[in-house]
Amino acid sequence: MRAGVLHVAVSGGTWATQLTFFRTELLRRVRASGAAVRDIVFRVGLPPGEAALAATASAEESPRPASAQELAAAAAVAQGAGAFGPSVSRLYLAAARRQRRHGPR
Repeated sequence: MRAGVLHVAVSGGTWATQLTFFRTELLRRVRASGAAVRDIVFRVGLPPGEAALAATASAEESPRPASAQELAAAAAVAQGAGAFGPSVSRLYLAAARRQRRHGPR
């Protein structure tokens, strides 16, 4: 998350294209969960600046499990996303974990 824009790293161009079609709905759901997100950008690979974080992250780090509130919010955001629901939920939880670890950007 940078300046209100949620940067989502995806594994390939197909995912980026497909998720772009759901961008408006995903943005609505993320905002409804209380997040101050102005926009969502889907890019192949790591978002800008994340490569350094990924390279320096400790392999032994064991993130704490998601809270009940985070799990409920992830389920609400993913609801109605069809086949993309599990991926959207994982994206939401990963963003929440990153924000806990590194603070808001």
